Amino acid sequence: MISVLVSLFGLTYAGMNDNDEPNWARPHYEGPWLRTQIGLALLIGLPSFLLFCSLRTNSTVLFAPRTKLKGFSPHEAHDTSTFFGWILPTLRTSEYTVLQIVGLDAAVLLNFLKMGFWFFSVAAAITCPILVPINYNKYGTWEASDDSDESDNSTLSTFNTQEYLNYEEYPLYQESSSNPWDALKRHQGKWRKILDIFLFSNTDPYLGLQLLFTFFLSLLALRYVNKNYLRFVRQRQLFSLELVHAISARTVMIESIPSHLRDEKALSDYFDSINMKVETVSLVKGVKALDNLLTKRTKALLLLECAWSNYLGNPSQATFSQPSNNDLEISSINLTVLGKSRPTTRSGLFGLNGIKIDKLRMLERNFENLDRIVKTSRKSEYKNTHVAFVTFENASSAQIASQSSHYPEPGQLVTKPAPEPRDVVWKNVALSTKALLSKKLFVYGTVTTLLLTWAVPVTALYTLLSYSEISKYLPSLAKLLEKHPSLRALVQTSLPPLALVLFNATLPVFLHFLCVIQGHKARSHIEYSLMKKYFLALFITVILARMTTATISMVRELADAPLKIPDKLAQSLKSSTARHFFVSYIILQGFGILPLQLLQLNQVLPHMILRPFTKTPRDWAELNAPPELNYGTVYPQAILVFMVGLLYSIISPYILIAAAAYFGMAYLVSDYFFN
Repeated sequence: MISVLVSLFGLTYAGMNDNDEPNWARPHYEGPWLRTQIGLALLIGLPSFLLFCSLRTNSTVLFAPRTKLKGFSPHEAHDTSTFFGWILPTLRTSEYTVLQIVGLDAAVLLNFLKMGFWFFSVAAAITCPILVPINYNKYGTWEASDDSDESDNSTLSTFNTQEYLNYEEYPLYQESSSNPWDALKRHQGKWRKILDIFLFSNTDPYLGLQLLFTFFLSLLALRYVNKNYLRFVRQRQLFSLELVHAISARTVMIESIPSHLRDEKALSDYFDSINMKVETVSLVKGVKALDNLLTKRTKALLLLECAWSNYLGNPSQATFSQPSNNDLEISSINLTVLGKSRPTTRSGLFGLNGIKIDKLRMLERNFENLDRIVKTSRKSEYKNTHVAFVTFENASSAQIASQSSHYPEPGQLVTKPAPEPRDVVWKNVALSTKALLSKKLFVYGTVTTLLLTWAVPVTALYTLLSYSEISKYLPSLAKLLEKHPSLRALVQTSLPPLALVLFNATLPVFLHFLCVIQGHKARSHIEYSLMKKYFLALFITVILARMTTATISMVRELADAPLKIPDKLAQSLKSSTARHFFVSYIILQGFGILPLQLLQLNQVLPHMILRPFTKTPRDWAELNAPPELNYGTVYPQAILVFMVGLLYSIISPYILIAAAAYFGMAYLVSDYFFN
């Protein structure tokens, strides 16, 4: 398996010179980093994939959760019991099926992954057979540079070694003493002169080929992105047709309502006056006290359920001794399991002192008292807040209201499409503007501090990519790596991406917590905020930290010549260590991490840990609930791979194959989870 994948990445070619004689370039030996990285990725991914295929049919509650939903017809991928029988049914799932089973968000994600797969596959099929053989013939490697740097100084610390174009060497330049592009505009045969620049001058013709493929891949990417956008528009229209008459499609959420409009009748009359027929108006009340009571009642209910489960067992197999009384309340009081006495507790503080009482009855009375208080509080009058939900008679009025500025005072009566009731975070709906601003500033400051702190160990991790840094700080390790090329490839190329992936795996947990406390009014807004923050974190830790990692002397030189920063970043990106790192990162994600996600460790491990503590039917149902895919953690990784693959598509063409494999595996994994 490994040899086959290495052969796919390791295309070689023997070029011919003008005399039709073999012109074999001398290859640069850079260690078996590619073979080592593919082997490490398959060591993680292949056992995970095979283990999932084996466990899928034996543990259907964990690995096929949707088949357990009441009234749900299982998908063909979950209905088969063969080892690999789930793959083809998953790939054959239509867009309409995904829209019906999961929804629009899932269909959009799958279309994006499918677009990435086809784009990188087509780009690899066209680019690799042309650029890879030429690179090997010209530079002795598969890549578009013979840079085999091992020291940061050779790639990051020299400002004046860049060779600029010498226009005097061009035949076109002799026609004018001005810029050659001005002469090009005046010349009749301008296209012939362009060919002179790329083919018949003393410059490297391969630069023209690189420029040509740069334009080609850019236009190809734009074409695929445009097609994916048009497909999204069509899906959005089809999905909206089914919900055009739904209440959620006709409802808007209004914020910062002026005090004179904080009345249902006044707000309804306002929209009626601008020819928007209102069906209902619901002003959000300030019910914080009621919310606290509901929280207390919920805790009391959970304690009561836990006590009954401890007494009866779950599932209950006890034989009851019950009096012949039709009063259910009296029957529950006197319900007794044969051979087992009812639990008791003491009436004092924490049950440590006082008289003995029936524990079940005490918890029932506590719950009944709180329930009675809640019912009374619901009938109370609460102050209207600055937020309201307005439902119009038709969806067009809702769209017009949310897309127009219909109130003369700026910042007041802000109208937005209302999220679905299940999507609303009700505790954040009535937050004031000052509270939201303070939460946002706190979260932004915390995220900035977190990313700056996170960059310190990541930057230290990147020093493993530089042999000079290892020699400086760990000379004994440098001597060992010098003697063993395979170990050197493992330490410098394979382990840093793996350590970075494991290190960044905890980032979404902290970022999601910060997004929750930021005060977003909908769960979908929380996911979108998480997506932006997580992508920024990945961009800083994976790309920016790698580009700016250098010695102190390089930082001083950048401080003395800040205009050279773009040149230095470009030099850092094209270094061999950077190229190998990013190729290794994508290979690890596609062949290692994505197959590992099939095991759903984030679902299985909590299930194994919490199962002994699960007592009530409610706890059991929550433990075995279908997992929710957080789109805020899926998109950033895929966008990063798309960006890195496109960035290195010319310098390292075989990264296109790795990116295509990543998007193909991501599509298979995500499609199976959705079905």
